[in-house]
Amino acid sequence: MKISKKPLFTELCKVIAQNDIQSWKTCEFWNRVKLLGIENNNVNYQSIYRLLQCLVQENYLDSNYSNDDYSYTIYSETPLMDDFRIIFCNQVPSPVNKLQLKNQAFSEKLDSALEEIKEYENLKVLFPDLKQEIDELIQLKKNELIKFKAQKKAIEALITHINHNKNVTKKN
Repeated sequence: MKISKKPLFTELCKVIAQNDIQSWKTCEFWNRVKLLGIENNNVNYQSIYRLLQCLVQENYLDSNYSNDDYSYTIYSETPLMDDFRIIFCNQVPSPVNKLQLKNQAFSEKLDSALEEIKEYENLKVLFPDLKQEIDELIQLKKNELIKFKAQKKAIEALITHINHNKNVTKKN
């Protein structure tokens, strides 16, 4: 990936590896990079900004990009950031990040199952003589949906519980 050849990439990786990025402004990245001993100048600040834009383009970060003043752009990591950390930061994703990836996988399975049920409904219209067999497949898929929803709900509850405990610990 070309991004790894850009100036200050290594320093930004160190920041990403050590932090959960949720609702960060460009200046928050910059302030943490400066703590690594990087010279405080406009060229370096622009390098960090360009790296952030690359991460947005590669879907590692989400942003609410503002043309008016890019310093007010807010960044949050996507589930793909775990892959970035593994590839570039030599960091194993946290248990919460693993849970988020698992949650995303269940969301995709749910969407796929719902699409499959829709297709079965369409097939019933095209092949009315196979209605019973198609209904059996629909019921199997609905049972699968119930299982996926329960698993997804359990993961979401666990993530919420962990994040709540983290916030309580931070306040104390």
